[in-house]
Amino acid sequence: MGLDHGLRTITVTTNLDPAPATQQGFDDILLLVDLASNPLSDQVTTYTSYPEAVTAQAAGDISAGTLAILQVMFSQAPRISRIKVGTVDTAGGDGWDDGYAASVAADPDFYGVCMASRTASEVVAVSAAIEAEGLRRLFAQSSDADWLTSGVPSAYSSIVDNERTAIFFHDTNGQPLAEGYAAAYLVWNPDEQSATSALQVRGVTLPATAVTQAQAAFAVANNANLGGALGMATCFVEDGEAITGRRLYELTSADWLRVRIQEDLANLRVERSAFGLKLPASLEGAELVLARMRRRGQQGVAVGHFDAFEARLTDTVTDADRAADRLRVTAVAQIRGDAINFDINLNLSRDPITAEG
Repeated sequence: MGLDHGLRTITVTTNLDPAPATQQGFDDILLLVDLASNPLSDQVTTYTSYPEAVTAQAAGDISAGTLAILQVMFSQAPRISRIKVGTVDTAGGDGWDDGYAASVAADPDFYGVCMASRTASEVVAVSAAIEAEGLRRLFAQSSDADWLTSGVPSAYSSIVDNERTAIFFHDTNGQPLAEGYAAAYLVWNPDEQSATSALQVRGVTLPATAVTQAQAAFAVANNANLGGALGMATCFVEDGEAITGRRLYELTSADWLRVRIQEDLANLRVERSAFGLKLPASLEGAELVLARMRRRGQQGVAVGHFDAFEARLTDTVTDADRAADRLRVTAVAQIRGDAINFDINLNLSRDPITAEG
């Protein structure tokens, strides 16, 4: 090959954007079970279908009770894509919160948490761990009849302020109402749709002893979720609340916005650094940050998380901000509600209907 002046005099350097970053998912669920009856070889095992769980039960890896829970979870529509089963070594002296911590260490990629235990002290321990962590959600079940009377059962009094815990009452421990609900709720991708927390739970029968309207009123006042008939649904959870009384979709929207904005700003930092660019602690830098936040907020409005969203500088960029390489931004959003109570007036008369002036 002869002399090529282009190779001698023209230098081209190609810089590629960073590879797309992965996003945190909100649809993965961890189901905690006792290792003594579920001798799984790994701390966390993932099942992607009910037939896969049937095979595991036939091999002696999981109990019939665990299989029954997984069957209900995989029976919801739309169907959840996978369920992670984490073990608790109770025979070795571990508490359910220890099993939760071990599962997080082994595989932290999940958002919802369910537990086969219905024992109050064990539910409280896991609830406290999740609340302190501030990242995930607990869907727990109780058969304590005191939920149907005035006041929260004393065994649960220490967690009444735990925003990340939802309690589901059912008088039959083997009916997986909490687990079925979690699968029905978390299957919806919050990037695409802000799901209602009033949902049908398939595969679960109502309590063996019928809950009266008066008892239901007490349960609602205690912020416990109940399954009941609604229209064509034989088991429907109407309120969908945390033990604090907050509708579950509110915290989902808040978690979604927090996580996605953290990811957006981390990506902004990486994208600019790939080209040797600073993110100025100035109005120019603030506008770059605000642009990412506003774009995410607009997505939140579009998919039903919010009715309105606004992001703005907390204050002008001060000398102290520049010295600290800091940008301070504030966002405000109006969460979109979900009607579950209806007040309808029907006026019937033999007289002709006349238009109102």
